[in-house]
Amino acid sequence: MLVYVGMDGDKADERGAKLKALKTIFNEPADARALNMLSGTDLATTNQNRGKNLVVNSHGNDNTFADKSAKQFYADLVAKGFSAQSFEKIYLIACSVGVQAQDNSIVRNFARDLFTIFQQNGVTAKIYAPRGVVTYKVHTENKLGQSFYVVDSIVVATKEREYPLMEGLLLQTV
Repeated sequence: MLVYVGMDGDKADERGAKLKALKTIFNEPADARALNMLSGTDLATTNQNRGKNLVVNSHGNDNTFADKSAKQFYADLVAKGFSAQSFEKIYLIACSVGVQAQDNSIVRNFARDLFTIFQQNGVTAKIYAPRGVVTYKVHTENKLGQSFYVVDSIVVATKEREYPLMEGLLLQTV
């Protein structure tokens, strides 16, 4: 299931192109849906259409995802029916929520905090998060007088290098 959390300042047309690219990368059958528009059972195990993986896109940093702490974000998921067995894997697609330094000097990040909350609540889903800044390489095309965005690639940028998205995601552990 592909979900996004919109933020003030997001351009809907550009976000749509980014979500379309994520839909392709993660082979999601349905279009992305806004987290706040999900019903109270959309993430529940009783919803057979939810799929095995949850991909959530938003803005983030090493401490927050969509301007929320791990505890607040977990509460939002639970409010939409999320439980211990809802998903096998969760992909957090937001800048630096899984940041990690080569020398292991970073001991906390949003994804690790969420992982700890998962452990406390019996959730076994694996959490994958970017080790750096998520960057969308985008260009504009014009067809029939309409201008639209196209995502050429998604990379995760660190001080050391740029990784293709799937290589830039790290499995979170404590």
